[in-house]
Amino acid sequence: MNTQSTSLAAELTQRMLGLLRDVAYQPSPLGNLWKDWNYGALSDLLQRLPCPSRESQNVARAEFERAQQHEVQFLGFWHAQYPDSLRQLVQPPPLLCCRGNVELLTPTRVPRVAIVGARRCTSYGISTTTELSSTLAAAGGIVISGLALGIDTAAHTAAIKARGPTSGIAVLGSGILQIYPRVNDSLAREIVEHHGLVLSEFGVATPAYPSNFLQRNRIIAALADYVVVVEAAHRSGSLVTARHAIDLGKELFATPGRIDAQLSQGTNRLLSDGASPYLGVEDFSRSLTLEPNRILPCARKITLAEGGEKKASKMLEIIGSNPEISFEQLYDRLREPAPRLQAELAKLEMAGYIERLSGD
Repeated sequence: MNTQSTSLAAELTQRMLGLLRDVAYQPSPLGNLWKDWNYGALSDLLQRLPCPSRESQNVARAEFERAQQHEVQFLGFWHAQYPDSLRQLVQPPPLLCCRGNVELLTPTRVPRVAIVGARRCTSYGISTTTELSSTLAAAGGIVISGLALGIDTAAHTAAIKARGPTSGIAVLGSGILQIYPRVNDSLAREIVEHHGLVLSEFGVATPAYPSNFLQRNRIIAALADYVVVVEAAHRSGSLVTARHAIDLGKELFATPGRIDAQLSQGTNRLLSDGASPYLGVEDFSRSLTLEPNRILPCARKITLAEGGEKKASKMLEIIGSNPEISFEQLYDRLREPAPRLQAELAKLEMAGYIERLSGD
């Protein structure tokens, strides 16, 4: 992007920040701007945008300067990295405020799985979420959640601890520099530090208004390929995410629970309405393509796993003697649980022992 384009993009961002403040960060009044613009010149879009109020202009300027100090990136609908999945929404967010790895928003073969559920969850919900999130992250999947307490926190924490290629994506119901709940401020930093992404459609310092969380749920659903609702009462906000997932044609899963348990009322209703049951990570992994079809040994395979475990050495021995072995063939040879095998392969690839190739 040349200097003129950079300057125009900065001016567009500040104007959009002001306009969003004027409409209380509701996307609907601004939803048709780019449809009329038809992706022409940035200067043309700038002329089409109305001017914010004087007060909002001043606030937007201050927010923009503060954001730059904290390495916040802005992705407007005019930006090449703005996700196509969000463009398909009835009310797409005009502007995304991002911290971290924005490359996670680009199209990829890696599955994106949203894990959502109750804030006041049970130990069953925590253990279910932890197993799913850690397995997905270790195998290279992208975990998406909302940084709330309970299930969201468990999903993000497990993805970080898995030490996979990325800690995933957190979608906020507050400003990017106004983390809510405050207790998760350090968790948000860890997500960014572990190659993840934290994003918000709200102004930089927007407080966590209750309506914001219902609004942001459409973004969680749109970014995901699969949505898993772990625990939810009959009026849970997670059910809003589930409805968006259905409307967007995403695959929806829910954990079954006791019929007399309050936190199973929402998930059991989803199952009654046609959601797929989540019956454990091994069963769920059959719905995903966590690994490409073929696995190649790299030159470093000659040394096997220096200091590594016997299991890793055995895997490398099989891969080395069977170039381009498929995941299914490796599974048949080792008879390890698929999620565990996927996680081991991810570690070997990151260490440079193997290369995974896409199938036709």
